[in-house]
Amino acid sequence: MTKPQNNMASSTVRFFQRGCRLLCRSVFHQNLIPQTRVRVPQTGLSSFHTCHRQLQETSTDPGNVDPIVEDTVTAQDDQTSEMTAGERLISSDDGLVFAGTQFHDLPIVYVKATYNNTHINVTDKDSKSMVRTSCGTVGFKNAKKATGVAAQTAGIAAATKAIDKGVKYVRLMVKGLGAGRQASIKGLQMGGLEIVSITDNTPISVNGCRPRKARRI
Repeated sequence: MTKPQNNMASSTVRFFQRGCRLLCRSVFHQNLIPQTRVRVPQTGLSSFHTCHRQLQETSTDPGNVDPIVEDTVTAQDDQTSEMTAGERLISSDDGLVFAGTQFHDLPIVYVKATYNNTHINVTDKDSKSMVRTSCGTVGFKNAKKATGVAAQTAGIAAATKAIDKGVKYVRLMVKGLGAGRQASIKGLQMGGLEIVSITDNTPISVNGCRPRKARRI
């Protein structure tokens, strides 16, 4: 039984080789693959060493540098040396103007969403507090302060007070994982503020302090 298997294997290999040859021949005849012939000069070993020595001399000779390339490289080096470290760092907020105010000069709204409350603080570019509200200051007490409705109400109140002080476009900084995280943002928009950017500053502990034991209910 071994001979028929060997014969079948050898015939399969021959059939595959023949198919490959036919496929390559048809591809070459259809000019799908361009046929290029490279002429290799019959040079000796001594001439090769001579050419290699000439190439080395040409590369090391400073007089053989193209003047156009040399001027371009020199101009780029001069521009790079004239730039300061601050000019090399191009920030992503360059050219963003909102109602005549640059992006980095816009007021900032800080939202701290804890598990028991939501605090909202509106400051100017110098971190001076302008408006400060929370779920407790708008009338919610006890466990109701941890709800999304309370956070949304606090956001509307903060936006109304900020608009009264001339604030329209703001940047938003969110911190925490409380229930009022998204509700407060919705409340700020419902109050009339235009949120330009949202930044998440929630701290993430990497093998930090040991957490409290699980609450038993």
